[in-house]
Amino acid sequence: MDGLIRQLQRHADEPTGWSFARWRRGNNAATNLLEAHAVVLEYALPREDTEIVRRLHDRAKDLGWVFFLIDTESRNGNTVTIVFPLTEGVTAAQYGRLSAVLAEQLGEYGMASGSLAATHIVHVHRSTTPAVFVGQVLDPQSEILRTADLYQGQIARRFEGQRSARSLKATEPNDLHEPDHPLFVW
Repeated sequence: MDGLIRQLQRHADEPTGWSFARWRRGNNAATNLLEAHAVVLEYALPREDTEIVRRLHDRAKDLGWVFFLIDTESRNGNTVTIVFPLTEGVTAAQYGRLSAVLAEQLGEYGMASGSLAATHIVHVHRSTTPAVFVGQVLDPQSEILRTADLYQGQIARRFEGQRSARSLKATEPNDLHEPDHPLFVW
């Protein structure tokens, strides 16, 4: 965390890209990725959905992993990024699996396009405020083994892009009701 704050203070007022990965020759082309040390999922901060940060926090906290939330930005507007540090570096394929599992577990729509790839870079600015939440550091090998048979039929990319007004309305707690069909009576 201290390193993050120092890094924020070192750059000018222009946004700086972060990837939490090591690269051959310094750029973020997939062929140059050596290893990623954190899973980084970026979400849009739409005006009509001010609760997204709270939902991400609550869902991530329930997972039990250490994570931090960072206010970030993209060319489309303000974003929030959730970062899950890893106990060891992972390959692009391992990153893809872990990011897909975490996206499924968080279940939040509005993820930035490309967030599931290890080459995704988030942009921070001088006034970015990271907030760290304690938990266990995610062991990528153990989590990949633990979830090997889970989420196989899911397509995590469905969380990318904006959530439609219809899907927002469908998930409102007020719209939930108990079925009156006898099949559902316990």
